Amino acid sequence: MKYFKFISLILLAVIYGCSNDEPKPQPTPEPTPDPDEGWVWDYYLAEVDIVIEDVEGNNLFSPEYHGILDKENLSANVSYTYQNATKPLVEAGARDDYFKSRAVEANYYGLYVFYLDPADFPEALPRIRFGEFDGTENHNETFTINWPDGTHNKIEFTSEARNAIESMKVRVDDGEWENTTKVTFVK
Repeated sequence: MKYFKFISLILLAVIYGCSNDEPKPQPTPEPTPDPDEGWVWDYYLAEVDIVIEDVEGNNLFSPEYHGILDKENLSANVSYTYQNATKPLVEAGARDDYFKSRAVEANYYGLYVFYLDPADFPEALPRIRFGEFDGTENHNETFTINWPDGTHNKIEFTSEARNAIESMKVRVDDGEWENTTKVTFVK
């Protein structure tokens, strides 16, 4: 009886050991990304684009503009108030790194004139922006633009961390909140 059990075990080992069917490797499940464990995420800057047009819809920086603002002396005529401090609009200069990397570092300029690199975007007009704020943080900001004709506009915006563009809401002069990053003024 001992030999029968022993021979049965050897035969089972031989039968299963000589099989050509190898088990198929199972796919490794993809890990769930955890932002705190070394994954790289893309963050957009939180900022407000401000478009200024004349009554005919011409952009402030186009040659056809005929509004009240002198584009050559904007920094002397336009100011903004933010966190109880009033400052002039600034010329931030061309951002040649803006589209070369998805990881753009936030540099707070306040209210500034933004230029795209003319070598990359020869037809792009400058624009006015308020920011830049870090897209990895939540923001609830309020600022006031002081125009040379003595009028003022209060702009409020909110954005969520890691989703600055999609979550951005803006309102002007206590009006309705809109899901946008841009406001337009006629001057």
